[in-house]
Amino acid sequence: MIFVHFLAFCTFSQIDYGYVEEYLFILTQSSAPIFMFAMGIGMVYTRHDSTKEFIVRGIKLLLLGLVINTMYFLSNYAAGVPLEYSLLSFLANDILQFAGITIIVVGIFKKLGLSYTQMLLLVFHYL
Repeated sequence: MIFVHFLAFCTFSQIDYGYVEEYLFILTQSSAPIFMFAMGIGMVYTRHDSTKEFIVRGIKLLLLGLVINTMYFLSNYAAGVPLEYSLLSFLANDILQFAGITIIVVGIFKKLGLSYTQMLLLVFHYL
């Protein structure tokens, strides 16, 4: 994820990769779903699967995402980007916020005693 974010934010507009750029674009677009899929597999097979541990882990990821967005906002603002555009970088949703909220919701589902099948059916019901 660090490599993908570096490529997405730091290099695309400055370096011409030719045909390689198309493959890098596909990599950056598919990295978030792959990360979420791997995170889901990890949640099923973790030893730390209590409700409290899920919710604490989700809150940590959510706060980490907010800290990163704050640093991104401050770096944009310090570089001279107007405040209204810099604020958009602070309010943007990223994979860490999405992952944190997902882990918190799974922790709540576990507190309610739902099985993985029931969780899946509940999610598909509201799509």
